[in-house]
Amino acid sequence: MKVPIRKNAEAGAVILTTTICTFALMSFLVVGYLWMMMEQNKATDRSQHWNAALAVAEAGIDEGMAHINWGFGTNLVNLATNGWMLDVERNCYGPTVRTLSNDVGGSYSVIISNTLPLVVISTATVFDNMNSTPIKRAVEVTTKPVYAFPYGLTTITNVVLAGNNVAITSSVASVNGSIYAQNGNIYGPVLTGPNGIETNHSQGSAGNWTNNFYESFPDVQPPYTFGTTPPTNGIFLANQKFYFNGNYSAGTINVAGTNVVLYVTGNISVNSIIIASGASLTLYVGSDDTSTTTSATFGGNSGDKINYSGTPEQFSYFGLPNNTSITLKNGLQDVNAAIYAPEAAFTQDGNQSFYGALLAYSYTAKGNSTYKYDTNLVNNGWAIGYTVASWKEIPPP
Repeated sequence: MKVPIRKNAEAGAVILTTTICTFALMSFLVVGYLWMMMEQNKATDRSQHWNAALAVAEAGIDEGMAHINWGFGTNLVNLATNGWMLDVERNCYGPTVRTLSNDVGGSYSVIISNTLPLVVISTATVFDNMNSTPIKRAVEVTTKPVYAFPYGLTTITNVVLAGNNVAITSSVASVNGSIYAQNGNIYGPVLTGPNGIETNHSQGSAGNWTNNFYESFPDVQPPYTFGTTPPTNGIFLANQKFYFNGNYSAGTINVAGTNVVLYVTGNISVNSIIIASGASLTLYVGSDDTSTTTSATFGGNSGDKINYSGTPEQFSYFGLPNNTSITLKNGLQDVNAAIYAPEAAFTQDGNQSFYGALLAYSYTAKGNSTYKYDTNLVNNGWAIGYTVASWKEIPPP
């Protein structure tokens, strides 16, 4: 007898077909899942590198900001230094390109505008292993100047009013010191660091005491290393740079023109300074060799004056790192000046009247000295650096 096998064959065919279809479907799903995971990994990797590109661009911004703040400047600093070159066609400095060696890698290209306000643009290029197209992101920062005299009288350490009746009409700020007004009045707010103290501030005060003050003040760099020898007759004409390597003394300095600069590398002693109307004098004292010290002394006879008929903006004084002492001698009557000397102990050793602004290592007033702040120097004085005014991401060039 024959056993019928037709139905079994048909059933086997169905099972085989079902198995093949199921396997094909599962293979499709597995392949689809693997493809989806690969694309997800690519998307995640690109997202991580996209975020990293912004950090790389900001690293370029940091280098650009460090460069424009490298040297002490009074106007637009000389940016064609340290490998930065002027691109005449684009009217900018750079590009300066750096390749990073961190986990992300990539590089940035930075340019700095040759116009004010200074603009820093950094473009980052980052590659990842799963995408052939590099990621580019660009950041643009507009800067603004930081001025030397945001406060009337600023010191790194102590302020001591030790005279008979010292009067300060100004804000008084100390980064790391205290305010000792034993024999004087401060007509303005007092600012100290967290560990600073103040005494007798309420005596005649027009402001309050705060103890969270902190600022950073850069050193003055040598303005140049050569120049014309100062005239023996003491008359300085316009648009000249004078240089004296050593100790310099003069009875009277007469400044007859604008943009007069005098750089003395050693000690300086001057009785009087006369600056004509519309004229200006910028005086640099000392050097960056801190193995030695230099000093500046003004006044010598009763009735001596420093820029008596001019404004403080007409006489600017800059003390370099080894300029550790500035003294206004007893007998000197009036001083109109803007003085920036972060390493110098400044002393009013008499009854003179000081008008302008001061940043020094310390301040001591004796006699019946008075000190008054020229508020025009808040935003019109010398710029000591640049800070960020605005930040934005821009399309990469």
